[in-house]
Amino acid sequence: MKLTYKQVSDAAQMESEGVEVWALAQIFDVHDRTMRKYLRAYYKYGKSFWSPYPSEVEHGGSSEHP
Repeated sequence: MKLTYKQVSDAAQMESEGVEVWALAQIFDVHDRTMRKYLRAYYKYGKSFWSPYPSEVEHGGSSEHP
């Protein structure tokens, strides 16, 4: 994995505060498509995306950031 759960969680928080995805990609030193992929997975699978068997979550990436 290129990004850790903590990094993507931080990126999701920053995105909710108005930071553009391309800027997040620059901050975390990945391509903007990679950042979009990780954010999409974070919202769909939550922390389980980083486990061997990801499973979909009902309401977003985690309970930390509604």
